[in-house]
Amino acid sequence: MRYLVKSATRLRADEPLIDVSTKSLRDWISEAREELAADLEDDQWHDLGMHDLRRTRA
Repeated sequence: MRYLVKSATRLRADEPLIDVSTKSLRDWISEAREELAADLEDDQWHDLGMHDLRRTRA
């Protein structure tokens, strides 16, 4: 499966940065938070969600 990731400099305001479904993003976040929590032995990573990603772009 190939994902389209665009350079921010070529991105229009109405275009997604990563062209995948919301379900795919949720799955990626879920997998990442489980790995982070286990690797860092920090249960606070279990609270990571999609809204946290938005905060980095806002």
